[in-house]
Amino acid sequence: EYEVFLDEYTGTDQFLAIKPLFGGTYQDIFIDNITIDHPPTCPKPVDLYATGATQTSAMLGWTENGEATQWNIEYGYAGFTPTGVGNAVATEVPFELTGLEDGTLYEFYVQADCGGGDESYWVGPHLFQTLCYPTVLAQGEYIEDFEGLTPPVIPPCIAVENSNADGLYWQSSFDNPYSGLSHMLISYTCNNPMDDWFFSAPLELIGGQTYNVVFYYANNSEWYAEKLEVLWGDAPTSDAMVNGPIFDDNNITTNGDYLEAATSFTPEEDGVYFVGWHGYSETCQWDLYVDDIFIEWDNSLVVSASATPDSICQGAETQLNGGAVGGSGNYTYAWTSDPPGFTSNDPDPVVSPDETTDYILEVNDTFVSIFDTVTV
Repeated sequence: EYEVFLDEYTGTDQFLAIKPLFGGTYQDIFIDNITIDHPPTCPKPVDLYATGATQTSAMLGWTENGEATQWNIEYGYAGFTPTGVGNAVATEVPFELTGLEDGTLYEFYVQADCGGGDESYWVGPHLFQTLCYPTVLAQGEYIEDFEGLTPPVIPPCIAVENSNADGLYWQSSFDNPYSGLSHMLISYTCNNPMDDWFFSAPLELIGGQTYNVVFYYANNSEWYAEKLEVLWGDAPTSDAMVNGPIFDDNNITTNGDYLEAATSFTPEEDGVYFVGWHGYSETCQWDLYVDDIFIEWDNSLVVSASATPDSICQGAETQLNGGAVGGSGNYTYAWTSDPPGFTSNDPDPVVSPDETTDYILEVNDTFVSIFDTVTV
């Protein structure tokens, strides 16, 4: 919709003309529903926006075009049919809308109320999404199979970014799934190299713990090579993807056949993190696919040997520290030394070496033994 206000026009012309400006051949323009009328006494708001979304709320805003100090809002799930009757009233901008569901797409419309029964036309819809609660991977796994979608709709907790501003985004598709009916797809343009991201739902992770990432990827040509990398960070934006890449394939020519990708990463600190898939193919390639993402806590047995302090004078005492995570959780500890002479089954024994000594820790969880060494 486009509006032209002629209140400042001082000429005497009596006709309006519309002239298309094309940048090339074989282009179309469509125009419908032209209205010429007196300007409304209660102008409608413009430039609707939504910011500051949480799991249950969002700040809704717009630009007031007149003198209204009260506005009617009608909101609902994305794609709802508006009734023209508001279900919220705002007396300030922005307006905090509460009581929402997490990970959900909504739309809202706004109407200015100028008082005395004078109300503007409704304007909208504007689409926004509430945040998702993080998936706690210490208590389970994250699986995204992109099923139950009507393309090009993406899952509600997935975020996308069109970094090269070419109008193309990662979207769901029925074209060539690895399993099920749908998958993620990003297509090509001959104007810019591909620079497009999609991000996982928020993942609550534990510092020092390794997490495994498995997914499947393909393209639809053996001649046009695609490029895909995977990084991770603390927000669903390309600027936050500062860790990695943990996966990179810059010559994908599978012609529809999927490859399995398996990788892992280890955050240093507890927190909420996101994994990002980045298509970065050259111009004029073709389509890139991703399907069946699986992220889980790596429960492999990890052993660490340390000493506090690890630098002492001859004959002084230090505390050895034996650490173990993952595996069965049923640990037995065995310390030995080089030069030989020291043994202990205590996970944290005290030692007093007379010379520089390597202390070797073996941890067994019934199924496997893992070793680590500390030098004192």
